[in-house]
Amino acid sequence: MGDMPPIVEVRGLGTTWYRRGFAYWRKRAFVAFFMVLGLACTTWFAVTVFVVVAQKTGSWARIICLTVLALGFLWSVVAGVLALGRRRAAIVSGAPIDIGDAFRLALGRQPTTGTDRSLSVVSTSGSVVARLLYPFASVFVVGWMLALVVVSFGRYLNADEMIAVNNALSWFQQHPEFPNDQRPKQFRR
Repeated sequence: MGDMPPIVEVRGLGTTWYRRGFAYWRKRAFVAFFMVLGLACTTWFAVTVFVVVAQKTGSWARIICLTVLALGFLWSVVAGVLALGRRRAAIVSGAPIDIGDAFRLALGRQPTTGTDRSLSVVSTSGSVVARLLYPFASVFVVGWMLALVVVSFGRYLNADEMIAVNNALSWFQQHPEFPNDQRPKQFRR
C-alpha cells in the first residue's frame, strides 16, 4: 500500500481534480464557457433556419418545413433529456458513462469506439454540402448541446473524473489513519 491515494490523470483535467483548486475551476469554467457558446451558436443557427423558412417559403412548403424543423428540434431536446437520464442512472448504478455514450444509448446505438465523426468535424471538412447543411442540422443538435451545457455545470466533468474521485474516496475510507487536515476538502471527514 502507498502513502497517498491514487492520483491519476483525468482527460481534460489532468490531476487538478484531486485538490479542486484554482487550476481545476479555471478548466471547468473554460469548458462551461465553450459549451454555452456552442449552445448559443447552435440555437442562433436553428432560429435563423426557422425564420428563413417562415419568411421565404410558400404556404404549404412553409407548413411542411416548419413542422419538420419543429419535430427535429423537439426530438433533439427529448434525446438530450433521455441522455441525461441515462447518464444519471449509470452514475447511480456505479458505472458512470460520458454524456456522449449516454446520448448514443438513448438513441438505441452502441457506445462509441472513437471512430465516429461529429457535425463539427464534418462542417470543417472540405465538403461544401456539409457546410451548407450545418445550419439546418443545428436544429437537430440543440438538445444535445443543451445536455452538454448541463453536464459542464455538473459536479463532475466526465466519467473519468467520477471514477478517479470514487477510487480516491475508497482509498481514504480504507486508510482512516490518513490525517484529515492533509486531505483535500472533498475527501475530508
